[in-house]
This record gives sequence, C-alpha cells and structure tokens, in this order.
Amino acid sequence: MAFWKFGKKESTDNNKKISTAIDIGSFLIDFQLKTVGSTPGFDELFHSPFVRGYFVGVFSGAMQAFKIDGYGDDVKTMAFLVGGHVALIGEKHGFTYAMDSLKFQGHKDYDLGNRLGGQEIIAFFNKEIVVPRQLRDYIIGN
Repeated sequence: MAFWKFGKKESTDNNKKISTAIDIGSFLIDFQLKTVGSTPGFDELFHSPFVRGYFVGVFSGAMQAFKIDGYGDDVKTMAFLVGGHVALIGEKHGFTYAMDSLKFQGHKDYDLGNRLGGQEIIAFFNKEIVVPRQLRDYIIGN
C-alpha cells in the first residue's frame, strides 16, 4: 500500500457504517410514517415532542448499534443526528427539524419518544421485534 493511501480503509469503512446506520434508521421511521400519513392531525403530530424524540432516539440507537466512531461525543453525535434527519426529511428541512427537536430535551413526551425510539431500533437489530411500530401506534392513538 502506498503511503498516501495509509488509513483510508478505516475512513471508508466508517463512512459505510454511518451510511448504513442512517439508511436503516430512516427506513424504519419512514415505513411507519407512510402507514399513518393520512391520519387526521398528522402534520401537527409530526412536529410533536414525542415524534421528535422518537426520531432522535432511533438515530442515536443506530449510531450506538453500529458502533459509529464518536458516539457519546456531543459534536459527533449531533452531526450524525443531523445527517439522519437530512436523509429522512431532506436537506431543506432536516437540519432545522433536528436542531429544533433538541430544544425539547427534558420534555416528558420527547424523552419518552427518545427512549422508545432507541429501545425499538436496538430490539429490531437484536431480532426481539420484527417491525418497529411505536411511532405508528403513537400517531394513530392521538
């Protein structure tokens, strides 16, 4: 291996893990949202503390499950969370939605969504559940 390529494999492997973790987290959220998109009041619920917390929990859980470098470091974790939201919602709104979501930390509904989102994606990876549905059930129940 040439000296200028030394260390690039680690960086590429980490980028693949990041991309896969974000893709899976986005898919699991998007799958649930597509089943409830026509629910009355969906737009309001989409911006609720629970839903925001659930998104953050799923992406945090994915980062942890994939052992992404920087998990637990505030800046690197925030960058990963923003990347997940951008992949899910798009560049135009993903960054703002993620940043606004963090303002709800400490709110009981946000914290509940965050905990359930994280637990659910970990349970999915551990094959303890077949399909995550806490987000779907929350939106249908409101």
